[in-house]
Amino acid sequence: MYYRVSPAQMAGGVLDRVRALQAAVTAAHPGLHAELMARTDSAPGEDATWMEVYRHPEGVSVAVEDTLFQLLAAWPAPLVSVRHTESFAPVRATDSLD
Repeated sequence: MYYRVSPAQMAGGVLDRVRALQAAVTAAHPGLHAELMARTDSAPGEDATWMEVYRHPEGVSVAVEDTLFQLLAAWPAPLVSVRHTESFAPVRATDSLD
Protein backbone atom coordinates (compact mmCIF):
# COMPACT_ATOMS: atom_id res chain seq x y z
CA MET A 1 0.00 0.00 0.00
CA TYR A 2 1.54 3.33 -0.98
CA TYR A 3 0.43 6.92 -0.55
CA ARG A 4 1.64 10.49 -0.32
CA VAL A 5 2.29 12.19 3.01
CA SER A 6 2.27 15.99 3.24
CA PRO A 7 4.35 18.06 5.63
CA ALA A 8 1.07 18.96 7.41
CA GLN A 9 0.29 15.26 7.90
CA MET A 10 3.78 14.71 9.27
CA ALA A 11 3.26 17.58 11.73
CA GLY A 12 -0.10 16.02 12.64
CA GLY A 13 1.56 12.83 13.88
CA VAL A 14 0.92 10.51 10.95
CA LEU A 15 4.18 8.59 11.49
CA ASP A 16 3.18 7.58 15.02
CA ARG A 17 -0.27 6.63 13.78
CA VAL A 18 1.13 4.46 10.99
CA ARG A 19 3.46 2.69 13.43
CA ALA A 20 0.48 2.06 15.77
CA LEU A 21 -1.63 0.87 12.82
CA GLN A 22 1.05 -1.62 11.83
CA ALA A 23 1.40 -2.83 15.42
CA ALA A 24 -2.36 -3.36 15.66
CA VAL A 25 -2.70 -5.23 12.38
CA THR A 26 0.29 -7.49 13.08
CA ALA A 27 -1.13 -8.25 16.54
CA ALA A 28 -4.47 -9.17 14.96
CA HIS A 29 -2.86 -11.49 12.38
CA PRO A 30 -0.20 -13.79 13.89
CA GLY A 31 2.80 -14.30 11.61
CA LEU A 32 2.23 -11.04 9.75
CA HIS A 33 5.24 -8.73 9.38
CA ALA A 34 4.96 -5.03 8.54
CA GLU A 35 7.48 -2.55 7.21
CA LEU A 36 7.25 1.16 6.41
CA MET A 37 9.35 2.54 3.58
CA ALA A 38 9.75 5.98 1.99
CA ARG A 39 10.86 7.02 -1.46
CA THR A 40 14.37 8.33 -1.38
CA ASP A 41 13.95 11.06 -3.99
CA SER A 42 11.58 13.40 -2.09
CA ALA A 43 12.97 16.86 -1.39
CA PRO A 44 12.70 18.32 2.13
CA GLY A 45 9.42 20.19 2.61
CA GLU A 46 7.67 18.35 -0.24
CA ASP A 47 5.15 15.54 -0.03
CA ALA A 48 6.78 12.17 0.59
CA THR A 49 5.67 8.83 -0.78
CA TRP A 50 5.39 6.09 1.83
CA MET A 51 4.82 2.41 1.29
CA GLU A 52 3.54 -0.05 3.85
CA VAL A 53 4.71 -3.59 3.11
CA TYR A 54 3.04 -6.59 4.71
CA ARG A 55 4.37 -10.15 4.55
CA HIS A 56 3.05 -13.44 5.86
CA PRO A 57 4.54 -16.92 5.30
CA GLU A 58 1.20 -18.09 3.90
CA GLY A 59 0.54 -14.90 1.91
CA VAL A 60 -1.34 -11.79 2.96
CA SER A 61 -5.05 -12.50 3.23
CA VAL A 62 -8.01 -10.31 2.39
CA ALA A 63 -8.70 -10.26 6.13
CA VAL A 64 -5.47 -8.26 6.64
CA GLU A 65 -6.61 -5.62 4.16
CA ASP A 66 -10.04 -5.51 5.82
CA THR A 67 -8.39 -4.96 9.21
CA LEU A 68 -6.25 -2.14 7.80
CA PHE A 69 -9.24 -0.31 6.35
CA GLN A 70 -11.28 -0.78 9.52
CA LEU A 71 -8.47 0.74 11.58
CA LEU A 72 -8.01 3.60 9.10
CA ALA A 73 -11.72 4.44 9.31
CA ALA A 74 -11.12 5.80 12.83
CA TRP A 75 -8.40 8.24 11.70
CA PRO A 76 -9.10 11.97 11.32
CA ALA A 77 -9.72 12.78 7.65
CA PRO A 78 -6.72 15.12 7.30
CA LEU A 79 -4.36 12.23 8.13
CA VAL A 80 -5.79 9.72 5.66
CA SER A 81 -4.31 9.90 2.17
CA VAL A 82 -5.54 8.16 -0.96
CA ARG A 83 -3.96 4.73 -0.68
CA HIS A 84 -3.08 2.43 -3.53
CA THR A 85 -2.91 -1.28 -2.87
CA GLU A 86 -0.87 -3.70 -4.95
CA SER A 87 -0.28 -7.36 -4.26
CA PHE A 88 2.72 -9.44 -5.28
CA ALA A 89 3.71 -13.08 -4.84
CA PRO A 90 7.03 -14.84 -5.42
CA VAL A 91 7.67 -16.14 -8.93
CA ARG A 92 8.44 -19.81 -8.83
CA ALA A 93 10.38 -21.78 -11.43
CA THR A 94 7.19 -23.66 -12.35
CA ASP A 95 5.12 -20.47 -12.90
CA SER A 96 4.21 -19.50 -16.43
CA LEU A 97 5.05 -15.88 -17.21
CA ASP A 98 2.74 -15.75 -20.26
